[in-house]
Amino acid sequence: MLATLGRGATSVAELQKSAAAMVKESRGNCSAATKMMARAGTAGKHPGNIERDIMRHLGLPLQIHWISVPVLSAKDRKTPSELRLPYLMPHELVHFLHETQQVQITKESVDQFWAHAAEHTDWAAYHEGFGAMPLGGLQKRYPLMNIREFICKGPETLNPVLEVLTWSFSQLALGYHPRLDMHGNPYQGKYTAGSPIQGWFAQCGSQLAPKMVLLCSRFKRHSQATLTSGMLGFEGGAYPSLNLKAWNSRLFVVYFEIVLRELVDSGAGADEELLHKELKLASAATTAMCAFLHGMESSPRYLTDEQCRFMHDSMQAFLELYEVLIGTSNARGTARWKAVPKHHSAWHLVEEMDRTHYNVRFYHSFADEDYIGQWKSLVQSVPKDLLEYRCLTRYLLRLGTQSRIQGL
Repeated sequence: MLATLGRGATSVAELQKSAAAMVKESRGNCSAATKMMARAGTAGKHPGNIERDIMRHLGLPLQIHWISVPVLSAKDRKTPSELRLPYLMPHELVHFLHETQQVQITKESVDQFWAHAAEHTDWAAYHEGFGAMPLGGLQKRYPLMNIREFICKGPETLNPVLEVLTWSFSQLALGYHPRLDMHGNPYQGKYTAGSPIQGWFAQCGSQLAPKMVLLCSRFKRHSQATLTSGMLGFEGGAYPSLNLKAWNSRLFVVYFEIVLRELVDSGAGADEELLHKELKLASAATTAMCAFLHGMESSPRYLTDEQCRFMHDSMQAFLELYEVLIGTSNARGTARWKAVPKHHSAWHLVEEMDRTHYNVRFYHSFADEDYIGQWKSLVQSVPKDLLEYRCLTRYLLRLGTQSRIQGL
């Protein structure tokens, strides 16, 4: 039930009702936590107190810190105001995740990263953090704070909290829980001052390198579970567009490759030269994209020369064919294939793999899109008063639930 609340699939009021029903149905033969949730808000008679009672009883796995930041009033979005913004300290989050074994990174995997980087780049061997925990790797997402965009004043709002987070990341570089905060005052944290940060690998006494783990959560569920007619439209009133989530779109590229190949083999459009040419080009371009996606998915994190060359050639073939495809379609007087900026970005990804021999699938992925979708569900489900705080506490309930399950 707590995990359900933590991902925004239910409200605290619904949670209390469900717990009360469980207590009644089991005639009291249920866990103490279920009974507590059933009693929250004095058995639901005072809904405004349900969240307070549940949070007070359970406690949160991490300490929430606060900072005052300038914002715009949520009422008119114009009047200057101030918000006490809740946030998490990165060094405390890293410690908790390793302590509860939700994230485990071996020294061998860190050494492998630096050995590969030193072989294929001209910066790694001379980097001051050589041998320390690299930025990137696990492709997981963990939030540190959140704020409503329409009340945010940009850098004026974000800079105060970003300065504190930067300071916290510097504590990761040191590898020990701080005794003093960034202003020189005694640090008020959950963990013992001076104790090592769990799971951190320092470089033989070196304290120079910024060492962090990209600790993020890759959610497997997608918000787009089926196809609907609303997903098919015409971009700009001309270009046909099927709007799919990233993972689903990759599946459909494979499906389209099969359909287009069968159309070409059947001789479709043979009575119209340009149409037949367009179909052949579309089939070839789709095959090239499928080849690239297959190469990227089937290749490991660290690439060989052959794997890099295969993906380079596949993407180059796709882009060249697509360019001819646009011209052919326009010659027929049909707006069907649109040149998009992402094609340019795709070529940069290939160039990056040529340069580093590091598979972009391990850091240019769907994790961010999945994570945003999960957080959106959370935002939509919580009361809008104290939204930033409510989102963070519900997320921490989920994080704490995962640690309890792994501890069983």
